Amino acid sequence: MQSSNSASGGSTDRTQSETNHAGAFKWKDVESSDYRVYMANLRAIGCPEQTVRDVVSADLLQLFSDRAKEIRKQPTKEYWQKFRQENPSPEQEKKLKLLSEEQKQISKSLFGATVRVQEMIDLLYVQIHAEDKELASLPKEKGDAARKVLDESGYFEEMEKLQEDHNPKKEQALLDKKMDLLKEVLSPDELKRLRIRLSREASSLRSQLKYFEATEEEFNALLEVRKKMSDDKNVPKDFYAEKEAENDAVRQVFGEERGKIYEQNSDLFYVWARQAAERYGLPEESAAQAFQIKQQFMAEANRLRRDETLSLDQRKTRLSELHKMSSFRLNGIFGTEALAYANRGDGWLKVMEQRLKP
Repeated sequence: MQSSNSASGGSTDRTQSETNHAGAFKWKDVESSDYRVYMANLRAIGCPEQTVRDVVSADLLQLFSDRAKEIRKQPTKEYWQKFRQENPSPEQEKKLKLLSEEQKQISKSLFGATVRVQEMIDLLYVQIHAEDKELASLPKEKGDAARKVLDESGYFEEMEKLQEDHNPKKEQALLDKKMDLLKEVLSPDELKRLRIRLSREASSLRSQLKYFEATEEEFNALLEVRKKMSDDKNVPKDFYAEKEAENDAVRQVFGEERGKIYEQNSDLFYVWARQAAERYGLPEESAAQAFQIKQQFMAEANRLRRDETLSLDQRKTRLSELHKMSSFRLNGIFGTEALAYANRGDGWLKVMEQRLKP
C-alpha cells in the first residue's frame, strides 16, 4: 500500500502509513516518521542490507514520483477528446530540477549514493500508464471509491494477467465485469461514459482523428455510423469503397460542409501528407493540396475503370499515365523526400489495377 509521504529540503521525514498485518506482526512497529529509524527497524527484524535499501529507496522513489506527478499534472480529457502529451513549461522544468536535486541529497544521505533520476522517471511513467488511468476522468471521490471496489475484487490482478494473454473475448469479459462492479459507485451516465472511453471502437476512432476535432455529439455519431456499417453485410469490403460509404453516411449526419472537413481530415493520405509537411517544414496547406490531387486521381481512375469503351490494356495504360501525372504534381508540392514520407508506399495505382476486370 502506498504511503502518504512528505519531504522538503534535506529532510528524511516520512508520514507513517496504514497498518499492515501479517499474523501478529504489525508493520507500524517497523515504520517510522524518519527514514533512518525505518532502516534501523528493518535491520532489527532481520532484513538483509539489500532488502533494506530496496524497500526504503522504493518508498523514496514513490514519494518523489507523486510530487513530480503533481508538478506535471496533465489536463483530464473527455472520452471523445484526443490526448496530447504536453511538454513541461519553464516553470515546471525549474520545479522538477529542484525536486531532482532534493531527491539526490536525501538518497545520498541515506545510502551514500543517489538513486538514479531515471529510476524516478521510469516509475512515474509506469504509474501514469499502468494504473487504471481512465478513472482519472472521474471526480476524485468517485475515482477513489471505484479503485477501491476494483482493488478489493481482484480486478487489477486479472488485468495484469490478461495483458500477457491478448485474448479479445477475455478482455471483453473483464470489461463487462468491471462495469458490473462499478455499478456500486458510479451513476448510469458515468458508467456509460466510462464504457465508451474504454471501448476498442472509441480508442480506434480517437487515434484516427488526429486532425479532426470532434465534439461529443459528433464523436458519438461517428461511433454509431461505424457500428451500423460493421453490422451491415451489404457494405463493400474494399477499403476505398468502404471509406467512401462512411463519408457519405457522415455527410448525412454532419451536413455537407462539416462532412467534407471530416472526409479530408480522416483520410489516411491527408494524415500522412500533413505529417510530412510538419516533418519537413512545409506549409500546412500542402496536405490539403495533396488531398485534392488524390481525390481527382481517384475520381478519374474510377471513371476509367468503368469505361467499357476501352480495352483492359488501354485502361491500364491510362491509369499509369494518370498516376505519373499525379506523382509529378505531388512532387512539385512536397519534393522527393517529403513525398516519399507522405506516400508510405503509395497504393493508389495498384488498388485501381486490382479493380480492373477483363
